[in-house]
Amino acid sequence: CVILRPETEWIEIVEAGCGKVVDADKERIKEAYSYFKNKKEELAFPPLFGDGQAAKFICRTILNNE
Repeated sequence: CVILRPETEWIEIVEAGCGKVVDADKERIKEAYSYFKNKKEELAFPPLFGDGQAAKFICRTILNNE
């Protein structure tokens, strides 16, 4: 995740090494892109915010409660 802001409230993703805060700085954006491109096989995205199945859960809940 390349965060195009000067700061973020999503510090967990940055601390996990899966996000970089780069603001709108062209060089920092390119560096972050290169970092993630070269590390894509090594990165492990921890389930910080759930299991990635929220949309499925919401749709099932809506459909089953009609």
